[in-house]
Amino acid sequence: MKLLRALRTPPAADRPFVAAGVGVWVGIAIAGHVMVGVGVLLAAAAMLVRWGRRRSSPWQLPAAIGVVACVVGLVVGVLDRVAIDAVHTAPLPSGVVDVVGTVRSDVSTERFGEAAVVDVHEIRGGDVITTPDAVTLVVRSDELDVVPGDTVVARRVEPRSRPGWHRTAPVTGTVQIDELEVVAGAVAPLHVEAGNAMRHRVLRALDERGTQAEALTRGFLIGDISSLGALEVEELRRAGLTHFVAVSGGNVALFLGGLWLLLIPVPLAPQIRAAVGLAALAVFVVMTRWEPSVIRAAGMAATVLVGKILGLPVDPWRALGGGVAAALVVAPRLAGSAGFHLSVAATAGLLLASHLGSGRRPRWVWRGLAASTSAQVAVFPLLIGYFGTVPLLAPLANVLAAPVVSAATIVSMFGVVSGSSIVMDGGVAIAGVVLRIARYAALGPQLGLASSLGVMALGASLFSKHSRVLGVAVAISVAAIGWARAPVASVAESVTVLDVGQGDAVLVRGTRGGVVAVDTGPDPAVYVAALRRAGVTHVDVLVVTHGDADHVGGAMGLLDRMSVGAIWLPRRQPPAPQVAELIDRAASMGVAVSVPRPGTRVGLGEVSVEVLGPGRRYDAENDESIVLWVAGPTRTMLLPGDIESVAQRELPPLRPDVLLVPHHGSATTDLEWLAETVQSMAVISVGPNSYGHPSIDVLEVLERSGARTLVTSRDGDIVVPLGDHRVSTDW
Repeated sequence: MKLLRALRTPPAADRPFVAAGVGVWVGIAIAGHVMVGVGVLLAAAAMLVRWGRRRSSPWQLPAAIGVVACVVGLVVGVLDRVAIDAVHTAPLPSGVVDVVGTVRSDVSTERFGEAAVVDVHEIRGGDVITTPDAVTLVVRSDELDVVPGDTVVARRVEPRSRPGWHRTAPVTGTVQIDELEVVAGAVAPLHVEAGNAMRHRVLRALDERGTQAEALTRGFLIGDISSLGALEVEELRRAGLTHFVAVSGGNVALFLGGLWLLLIPVPLAPQIRAAVGLAALAVFVVMTRWEPSVIRAAGMAATVLVGKILGLPVDPWRALGGGVAAALVVAPRLAGSAGFHLSVAATAGLLLASHLGSGRRPRWVWRGLAASTSAQVAVFPLLIGYFGTVPLLAPLANVLAAPVVSAATIVSMFGVVSGSSIVMDGGVAIAGVVLRIARYAALGPQLGLASSLGVMALGASLFSKHSRVLGVAVAISVAAIGWARAPVASVAESVTVLDVGQGDAVLVRGTRGGVVAVDTGPDPAVYVAALRRAGVTHVDVLVVTHGDADHVGGAMGLLDRMSVGAIWLPRRQPPAPQVAELIDRAASMGVAVSVPRPGTRVGLGEVSVEVLGPGRRYDAENDESIVLWVAGPTRTMLLPGDIESVAQRELPPLRPDVLLVPHHGSATTDLEWLAETVQSMAVISVGPNSYGHPSIDVLEVLERSGARTLVTSRDGDIVVPLGDHRVSTDW
């Protein structure tokens, strides 16, 4: 209770603004159920009228405004759904036509090229020109050089009707083109042109170093993390620092602060200065590409500036309520955006506990810790719902990172404006500190629902001496439940087949902590997370069986995060692109790289890993996979990589206790060899895929053999002890 009393709820004068934001949000949420929504609104209005006749209450005005705002949200939501349906059902012409339209989105890189969303204005087929009302197309090509606001023409194309979504935009269909021509003389709105120009200047200033620190700096300035590695993004998430690259309130404040500094020599009335700030906000939103957190922050700032123009005071709660209401009316789809949810919840948490920690010194540390903790508590239900975990060290990481992020942003902004590469280098170097903070904070525990509740109970108990003992007891009990449900990562003298999706990643552990890693899966972030889950801190030997991305994709993440003693690579020449990159990185780090021959062996105490193949050169790269025989005190295991029928038949007769089924259970396996080789257990490393893995024929052979079959996509991490222990899985 003491903690609840310490929170600063919205003052009575601010409640109508908060009610407006909540009302619009609720109205949009129920727009899909119009009749139910109307019934609820009528019932709420009737209760409000009856309540108003009986007595006077400070909640009457907020309640009335909330009902009205809910009606507005309902109308806006219905209109938005009508607009979406119009796009999805808009007819497309058949045959070859010319298409003229305006680019709505930035170019996104996809598996087979690049794509952008275009709102169509004209469709020209022969002598016929039509002006469709709601046609939106996804334009795909090998290379696109356009920005939002460009008027473009695609000549002699054949649109295909495929109603759906491209990222967050509803689309009517798609069109494949060779070239998208920007129409000469077409002029976008002034704020769009200015925003695109500023964004281009930032990208040009940060396009020289090619480092992850530079990619992070780009995220600080304009929210663009397309060049930031998947591993770095995952570490920022595990450290609770991703909001720094989701441009929001702090960036808006720095942007407007820089603008005010530039306007100091210009004598402007406060109202004119506020109007200039509104125009600058429009440019900033375009520059940062209207991300949900940007719209929330810009909406709050716009509410404050409009208040200055009208001579009305606007405090933070009014800004939040008014900004949310305005943002949702303009862009109702934000009501379902995870980024918007997290941004609003974090801001509300900051306002509720903005004063906590101000009585302790050093004040900036305690206030920063209180602000970070309150924001984390506010977004806790959302983090659990969206990601399943909450970073324990996020409050501390934020206290350390916040001033560094501000310094990096300010220095980099000055570098962009001045054009000084020296200053920009300084900003990028400071941003690199944030990556190091994230790297270490990401090693901290990721709390699930039970352990999170235990930590919060322990924290809340500190505010009351009467409930302290009870809080500690609850915390210990909940933590114990969470610990009891946590899977066992691995055991000594074992082989762990990691669940890394569609790919292979295997860990062989020896008697005294030695580790041989065999393949790394397709994704460095997923692979490093799996290593941490398994408690691995170093690797003695990394074996890359062959150059397919689903076996070597995570290797760079391993080299960047852990010490590696040596690397074994396949002998195929020329090496696959990712293998060649791995060779270069290993050489720069002084890690020994070699091509093992059959008979090469590494000992890990009572566990040995021996190379069985390839014994010769093959035409198929898969057949040149490095084949390993793992022997422990009481159990053996064959790790054959992706070898197919030709290489399988050339192996000596083998009877491993456990078989890692080749090539993820592909139909390229020789079924007779499989039946002769598999013994008591088979493991298939596979994830969601379109290749038909594992093959039905392979599964039938395994079933007829009587072998116990485990699959990573179903059973998670699979631990195969090589001594006298039971096989376990991470369910």
